[in-house]
Amino acid sequence: MSRLNLFTSEYLQSIDTWQANNEAIAFVKTKKGSILTTHEIAPHVSHRQTVKLTSFNTSYDLATFDYILLNTRHAGYQSDRDYSLSLVEQAKKMPNLKLEYQKDDVYLFAKK
Repeated sequence: MSRLNLFTSEYLQSIDTWQANNEAIAFVKTKKGSILTTHEIAPHVSHRQTVKLTSFNTSYDLATFDYILLNTRHAGYQSDRDYSLSLVEQAKKMPNLKLEYQKDDVYLFAKK
């Protein structure tokens, strides 16, 4: 109970997108596919073959990923909302990616 403040400050601040994150994760069908996602979502998809974390100082070839799962409201460690939104815009323009899920600023793109 001495760490209760850690739980309430750090973990509860992203509870507003918790349901959307879980729904989007459920859409990720294959365990073999590669995924680009945020630091907070990564533990929930860690059984995938390849998991890359978003980082604002790294450029990605989005075509190499089977899934792109981003929470733009809570971008997480080494990312921010603007960077996450720029990745969403890039993914929307790619013909080989389809927007599979969007709710509460959570986006899931899947390879067609």
